Amino acid sequence: MNTNISPYRILIVDDVPSVREGLRWLLDNETGMVVVGEASDGLEAIEIGLKLEPDLIILDIELPRLDGFKVAEVLKKSPHPPLVIFLSVHDTPYFRQHSREIGGDGFITKSAGWNVLIEQLRILLSARH
Repeated sequence: MNTNISPYRILIVDDVPSVREGLRWLLDNETGMVVVGEASDGLEAIEIGLKLEPDLIILDIELPRLDGFKVAEVLKKSPHPPLVIFLSVHDTPYFRQHSREIGGDGFITKSAGWNVLIEQLRILLSARH
């Protein structure tokens, strides 16, 4: 990746602290990506997402206070809509289809592994800029 290009700004949203910590550790070691924030529930995700305007959000679906689908719907309508990758334990046709219907840019199961997530991030971010 060209070093003159600003790193892609990523927001991590998951209600499990260890998942957020693992994702932050993973992304901190990736060239061209920087974690700009974290949120543990849906309302916090919207607040932080609107404030920080990340390039991409890694978003869990099952969250306290407001689910990830509603979070994505709100942020996709913002002046600077982020790319959204849903990261979920639920691998059902409904969840995959609904994530696409509301404008999700990717869907990865938590069991798929970190390499799959990093590959998907690189593909989406390189296509965006």
